[in-house]
Amino acid sequence: MKWWNEKLKYTPWLNDDYNQLSKLSDFKDLIDVSDDNLGEKEVKALLKQSLKLKDRTLIDRINEYISSETPIKKRTLNNIVKELTDHGSEKKEEQNSTIKEQEFTKEETAIYEEWLSKPEHEKYAVIDEIIDFYAVGEKDKKNIKLIFFNLFGCLIPEKIVSNTNYHGDPSSGKSYGCDIVHNYLLPNERIWKMDGGSDKIIRYRDEPFDIIYLREMKKDMNLIEDMKSVGDDDSTFEYVDFQQKRTITKQIERSGIITTYSYEATQRDYEDRSWNLTSEQSYEKIKSVKKFRLDIRKNKLQRYIQEKRILDLSAFVKNIVRYFVRRNVTKVVIPFTDLLDPIFSNRLMRVLRDVDKLPDLIEIITIFNQNNRDTFEYDGNTWLISEFADLNKALSIGLDYFASMSLDLDPVKKDILDFMEKEEIYSYKGKGGMEIEDLRDKYYTVKEIHQHIIQTKSQHQNTTYNKLKKLRGDGYISVKKVEGKKAFLYHKEKHYEDLKLDLDEIQANVDHLVEQYKLTYKITIEEEEEKLNKKGSDINE
Repeated sequence: MKWWNEKLKYTPWLNDDYNQLSKLSDFKDLIDVSDDNLGEKEVKALLKQSLKLKDRTLIDRINEYISSETPIKKRTLNNIVKELTDHGSEKKEEQNSTIKEQEFTKEETAIYEEWLSKPEHEKYAVIDEIIDFYAVGEKDKKNIKLIFFNLFGCLIPEKIVSNTNYHGDPSSGKSYGCDIVHNYLLPNERIWKMDGGSDKIIRYRDEPFDIIYLREMKKDMNLIEDMKSVGDDDSTFEYVDFQQKRTITKQIERSGIITTYSYEATQRDYEDRSWNLTSEQSYEKIKSVKKFRLDIRKNKLQRYIQEKRILDLSAFVKNIVRYFVRRNVTKVVIPFTDLLDPIFSNRLMRVLRDVDKLPDLIEIITIFNQNNRDTFEYDGNTWLISEFADLNKALSIGLDYFASMSLDLDPVKKDILDFMEKEEIYSYKGKGGMEIEDLRDKYYTVKEIHQHIIQTKSQHQNTTYNKLKKLRGDGYISVKKVEGKKAFLYHKEKHYEDLKLDLDEIQANVDHLVEQYKLTYKITIEEEEEKLNKKGSDINE
């Protein structure tokens, strides 16, 4: 077997790509006749096969791999990639337009409309079944569902675009959870998936994508600045092409962004724009995941058979999402937004960005259930009226996030504050030898706090220290030297209160407001049009 065949096949991150490439007869012929020194001609042929797969990520991977394994210079490889990419750019543009203009037969349309008209719990059950087959841990499953709906919002014609960061210690399952959404719930052709990548990778991409998925994102400020730009709006970038010796201006369409990373923070400005999710790191989760993985090996035959159904459901859900892309744009009215106010803090400036996240999620869920919602037509648009069921679903998967968001505290930070808030009683002898008990503020070292955290969670001490630094920056704790060691003091005057919601009371109020809106929207249209006509006549006079 030739070295290229051998290296590709047994390199873990190229294994799946090798399986794809090896099915192409031209590629098989190439690696069978190649000797140990691949020349420029062979490399060009190899990359050409990669382009047939329409996978830029694969090209970059092979580029990097060959440059480390052969004497061919990296600049030569870059020129080859550029030549082939430019040659195929027209076909790629045609491909992307074809994706957006995908047609469905009458039979397919009837099937999808019938499914979308089913009760909501039946539709959710299909998504839950796929997630339950691959994921473990209730918190992580909620995160996966939240990621699915956020990214679904990026794909639908309404373009409710959001950025999502999924953070956690290494091996905590954050990338695995995102891969479940990428591989089994959303059409891959609309997502640009990158492992790592240079700091300018976003501005240099050739094809437009609705979603950018950066696995294990690098902590690079230039990359984050580009992510902020692309996540906010359509962006224009200028850069110098040294080969063509000219400045190139490139416009990049707005895209949703999903990232995973293991460090504590990216950039405050970017995090404030994003959904910031954390993976579960409890010992219970470790036990559950261990059992799950061992059971997979024991029950491999059963799971192989069961997975046939899961893959069928996955293909169906992906087609449902593709079908949504072809639907007409709808507009959503949420008559009960006043009731959402208590969820958002009044003391954090970041709330001015957070305040849109819950209504966005409610709108996305309403659009997903539009066949079950009351609608009306106005000005050539279909208007959907959100109901309590949409709010309830949003809170069922996102309440933990909104509770943390309103305080800017994740579960680990809250655990730290709860531990540090305990008052310590100590004794001393006063005048006349009388023993006196008193309360004192206790300074805790990083080690003491970490010892408390690891009683329930698997967490590295560096992570605990980074959490403490963040709490100090937010004013919850202060730091001083105690016996030569850095120690932290909790500020009691900044005690947080957990978010508490009475869903029964909220439901009664929401139902009342929704029914009231259904009765009055026609009057609202008439009154507003009358005001508009009056202002228009004033201008004409």
